[in-house]
Amino acid sequence: MDTYREKLKLAGRLRKEKRYREALALYKEIEGEGDSFYLSQVGYLYYLMGDFSTCLLYIERAIRLGNRSPFTKKIKLLALAKLSAWDEIETCDAEKNDVRELVWIIKDKGNIELAKRLIKRRLSFVTSTREKAELLSLLALMTEDPSESVRLYKEAQTLMPESKFLTERLLLSKIKNIPREDAIRELELLLLVPTHRENPHIHSLLGRLYSKKGDETKAVECFKKAYELSKTAFNRNMLGFSYKRLEMYEEAKELLSVSFLDQPDNYYVRTALFNILKALDEKEVVLSLISRALSAHPEAKTLYGLKKKAEKWS
Repeated sequence: MDTYREKLKLAGRLRKEKRYREALALYKEIEGEGDSFYLSQVGYLYYLMGDFSTCLLYIERAIRLGNRSPFTKKIKLLALAKLSAWDEIETCDAEKNDVRELVWIIKDKGNIELAKRLIKRRLSFVTSTREKAELLSLLALMTEDPSESVRLYKEAQTLMPESKFLTERLLLSKIKNIPREDAIRELELLLLVPTHRENPHIHSLLGRLYSKKGDETKAVECFKKAYELSKTAFNRNMLGFSYKRLEMYEEAKELLSVSFLDQPDNYYVRTALFNILKALDEKEVVLSLISRALSAHPEAKTLYGLKKKAEKWS
């Protein structure tokens, strides 16, 4: 039994290190088919590897054996969403647990109405102020009526007045339908206020407006400030894209390479980075990046095709 538990812990550690194939081999060696915890862990691993059908097989067996933990139920719902099994999600009482990650997947799959219904049902169960604010923000994001969207963002901001993200979303919803020059002027005036001067979301939003205006030099300044204040993947990507538009390829390459290794399935990052590397004629750098990404993300199947294309570069 001690050996069994030790192997389970080791497999879990390998999974956390994203060494998925090694973890799967160890799980298969363990063969704990009668253990609901084991089944849930293998199911989760298959989820991380992108095999959602096999994930469901293991998760449902774990549930039948009595493992009805919030984690196990969550993985089942996420896998169902990845498989677009909408009818089954509707009958799973999803709203009794945190649905934020689930809602994002459903939204990305294009079923906005189901995502909105789940949020509204979940709101009646929520006790956490933060979760409620984030759900209201999500609902506002998916609401087509501009005035209703603003109302929802205001309600969310009332719950979390210190949230810089909600400040940005509220601003974005307010300026969406006004002329670009007016929006830029409003944001620049807002940055003169001491409490907003260090808000990365406002700098990022201003950068996007300058980029749409065609003033990429000003956009880079804004994105650079946003990234200095908050080193998120989003801010890094926006700065990288802006550098690319200015043909500052070395600067763009440095930033987007980090993003690619972290999220190789991000189409926009991948496309921008490989166009840059092709322009710089750095075939060996491309192949090295792909190999490193595959080691960390063996489930990223698009990389195999990308590798074949890169190998044909002259």
